[in-house]
Amino acid sequence: MSGDKIRTKRRNVLKLLGSGAASIVAGAGTGVAAGCSSTATSTSLSCGTWYSGTVNSVTDGDTAEITVDQDGKCYEVRFLGIDTPEKSGNTEYEKTQEWEFIEDASHLETWGNNASDWAKSELEGASVEIQLDCEADKMDPFDRLLAFVKYDQDGDGTIETVYNKSAVQKGYARTYAASMSETDEYVAAEATARSNGTRVWQQSDGTAPEVKDDDVATTFHPHTSSIKLSDGSQLPDSRAPLWAESDAVQDNTTSSTVDYSSGTIPLVGVDDATNLALFGGLSINEEYESDTSTLEHFVFTTNLIDALTSSSRSGHVLIDGGHHTFGPTHALSCEDVVYYQRYLEGQNIQCHPIHTYGDSTGFTLADARALIVTGGNDAWTASEVDRLTTFISNGGAVILMGSHAATATQRENLNALANDLGTDLRLNDDDVHDSTNNAGNKDILTTTNFNTADFSLWTAYSGRSPAVDSIAISEVETSDTDAEFDVDWTVSDPNDDLSSLDLSLSDDTDGESEDSTTVSVSGGSASGTTRLIAPGDDGAGHTYTVKATVTDSAGNTDTASAATTESDGSATLTFDVIHPDGDNYNEEYVDITNSGSSSVDMSSYTVEDSAGNTYTFPSGFSLDAGATVRLHSGDGTDSSTDLYWNNGWTWNNGGDTAYLFDDSGSEVTQRSYTGDVDIQVGTIQADGDGTLNDEWVEFENYADSAPNMDEFHVEDEAGHKYGFTDGYTITADGTCRLHTGDGTSDDQDGDVYWGSDTMIWNNSGDTVYLYDEAGNLHDSKTY
Repeated sequence: MSGDKIRTKRRNVLKLLGSGAASIVAGAGTGVAAGCSSTATSTSLSCGTWYSGTVNSVTDGDTAEITVDQDGKCYEVRFLGIDTPEKSGNTEYEKTQEWEFIEDASHLETWGNNASDWAKSELEGASVEIQLDCEADKMDPFDRLLAFVKYDQDGDGTIETVYNKSAVQKGYARTYAASMSETDEYVAAEATARSNGTRVWQQSDGTAPEVKDDDVATTFHPHTSSIKLSDGSQLPDSRAPLWAESDAVQDNTTSSTVDYSSGTIPLVGVDDATNLALFGGLSINEEYESDTSTLEHFVFTTNLIDALTSSSRSGHVLIDGGHHTFGPTHALSCEDVVYYQRYLEGQNIQCHPIHTYGDSTGFTLADARALIVTGGNDAWTASEVDRLTTFISNGGAVILMGSHAATATQRENLNALANDLGTDLRLNDDDVHDSTNNAGNKDILTTTNFNTADFSLWTAYSGRSPAVDSIAISEVETSDTDAEFDVDWTVSDPNDDLSSLDLSLSDDTDGESEDSTTVSVSGGSASGTTRLIAPGDDGAGHTYTVKATVTDSAGNTDTASAATTESDGSATLTFDVIHPDGDNYNEEYVDITNSGSSSVDMSSYTVEDSAGNTYTFPSGFSLDAGATVRLHSGDGTDSSTDLYWNNGWTWNNGGDTAYLFDDSGSEVTQRSYTGDVDIQVGTIQADGDGTLNDEWVEFENYADSAPNMDEFHVEDEAGHKYGFTDGYTITADGTCRLHTGDGTSDDQDGDVYWGSDTMIWNNSGDTVYLYDEAGNLHDSKTY
């Protein structure tokens, strides 16, 4: 179908697939589950209040049937703010594009089943509390209650864990960018899980193939108005990148409509002075993807974003979702643009929702190159306008997208925002129709009528920055005096404007910088091999990293790194990871890595904990050079990468030591860890407002204890190091903010200060590394 077809976007937490779809949409099942004679189709429950109840049955990872004590009704509950992958049997309704940088449908199906199993193990038959959100609807169109669900996750008898957010934190679910009060908090939790590759995000590696990136031949403009100026005059041709075709007409006009002649009806207006563009229709709306998949409006939109953005600015494309743009038919949230999101991912640009402009939770304007705004049901406040004005003055672009079919309130709010941001662009009072040039009917226009004289927006998107296309480091020679490496590299620049390539070598084992050099490069691409040396180092078992930073003549950069472990002619066995806190026996494990250059026969080797529990490796088991084997505490089928202790819970969450003994009983290695430490890198503010202390990174403690951070330290990619002071702790569920400059640190939580006299974090991209007391990498986050 085309035109005003039944919507296929996931609005109101559903895929609206037509009548009768309620039973199969979003894993809702095919009828009323056991335990409820019928499900309630309305509710008198108030928002903001927690009500006790019992989970009768779990349908999948984001849906359950719950009887609420307050009114005695049984509700089918859709867990608010989250979406788990579709499980087997419902996968035809899954869109891989909704899952950032994941393209494998079978992977999503696996994790849909896993999420369903986990939800059943956590919730089925449990006593819970539910709460409705005052910023969200109570019921969805299929009579499912939209609610948060809180339960006793750790078995201590206290109902305190919100399942919705826990599912996101544990990597079973993504954030559903809907209207709810805690959207940004959930977005931040998802970003952490994604950056850590947790569960479903294991395949989200930050790369995606190019899609739909061709020279612009035809663009798309559904339910579009034309663009006029605020004084009631026509938009000058020099400010219109494209017009409707000559067959188009202006319908549904009023006395305030600005009249255009055939072939001069502008569908997009540009204001270079305010880094702003106004679209008359929602060109990136996924609703019409099946009819427009061969058109190039994504390319046009992205080229326009870069044309309006300062040359020194990069970052994400953010979609405003904080003004009730989720739900209204002719407005867009991040849930409505997933095909454009996938297009951007293929161009190495991330697309994310933003609900609140003024805090550091989730993604912020400081993270962005552009903000896309559609007409919401809520007006923009003065403080929001101030922040957008600052964003524009700092080189960010704002793309406003309206619609003729939007409500009068939505159009008024968008025009009011345009006025407040200082642009003279306005939505015209008309509905542009074209019975000849369209994607199904006269309401959804296509055009090839481009302004090539004033705008250069018509070639496939080339990006703005150079790229390190590949980098590899390999051992050449190791002696008692030097460790030598060859670095193979290739770099490119879409603007044929390469300038230099900086290569640096560091020894990760002892934290020392070893060698660096600058290579002069030019043109659109270059490749080569460069020798780097670690002088006076025999390199035995050490891990070395080479970092490559390519720069163009405008100062734009791209960075990549590669690592290798220097051979020492023998096996080097270490406990690489200890994971003592799993959701089941097999998610509790230790990883043993052979970082040497030869394999080792581990027959009859043993692993022990401090309590004397002993595991013996099977006869004939060998661990190759560079390989890792994971020893799970539960049972399963042994393989070259996974072994099973069949011991139940083994590793003490409160702290323990893992010992490895060879077949003669001699100790090979050991590793200790402290109790229940789960510190994660949270929000990163890399671009301060000109002061050292406005540049910071936050660390969040998700554990139930307050670990001593004495021996923990923080590093950036350049090797700058900060060590926490003696006695410093982060309380359970607490947050610490590490500022770059000087100040007085708190004893726990609060603020600590690096004491640097220069900025630390690279605005163009960097990685925050957190190392524990043993010098092991505890957590990291790259932006």
